[in-house]
Amino acid sequence: MESTQRLMSTRLSSAPISQSSVERSGNYLPAASDNPRLKKLKESLYQAEQQAKFLHLQAEVESLFQKLQTLKKQRTSSANSQTSE
Repeated sequence: MESTQRLMSTRLSSAPISQSSVERSGNYLPAASDNPRLKKLKESLYQAEQQAKFLHLQAEVESLFQKLQTLKKQRTSSANSQTSE
């Protein structure tokens, strides 16, 4: 009996709902492109995500640049010590 109820509820929940039936029930939600506030929120979230990625990449570049500077200093000091010997 329980398996039959689960099967029925699964079938009901996965059944397609026509747009007209949703509109008649009063539960129609416009797409994000229809609502300027939702569109603006989506854009700001996208911008925040892009800015976070940019800041992460910028920090990685800074770290790599510092490593490069350290390697250059090590090489020049190594080359100077070899020539003075």
